[in-house]
Amino acid sequence: MKLSFLLPRECVVPGIRGGERSKRDLLNELTDVLFRETSLKDEGFSREEIVETLLARENELSTGVGDGFAFPHARLKDLKGAYLLFATCPSGVSYASPDNNPVHFFFLTVVSEDHANLLLQSRAALMRCLLPLAARQQALACSTRDELWKMIDRSGSMISRDIVARDIMCPQIGVLREDMTIAEAATAMHK
Repeated sequence: MKLSFLLPRECVVPGIRGGERSKRDLLNELTDVLFRETSLKDEGFSREEIVETLLARENELSTGVGDGFAFPHARLKDLKGAYLLFATCPSGVSYASPDNNPVHFFFLTVVSEDHANLLLQSRAALMRCLLPLAARQQALACSTRDELWKMIDRSGSMISRDIVARDIMCPQIGVLREDMTIAEAATAMHK
């Protein structure tokens, strides 16, 4: 199925405010859109529960993956639907990414624990759409929701069961050194 089928036009948000802001502030803003524009509000979870679950995941390890991307997500028991939101930030937001660069693309996903594979499948579809530098530049230049959603729709990017490594890989952003402790090396490899 096409990525644009699971990503409602109302959940495409171009040009969010950048700069120095807390993850809580950013995740509140994005979650507000999900609650306003989808049936997530009818699922029996409060907006605050969703934000706290997103923040708990961020506290484990930042979902900023480098190269301008972050994939905040929550897996909730007994959730019926799958909720996706894509936001761009031309000026970038500091988000504790391993490459220490600002994040320009946020792909927020809230899914059931039973459908956790949808996290990687939708992420892979978005990365296929935005992997070319020209596509990222075009996405950042979009000023309206319709313009950005149509770009994603025209890409034809599909959510499929088969994910290959290149779909979720990021460029090399770190190295291991001989003088690192095992804990430091493990942390670096995890990132």
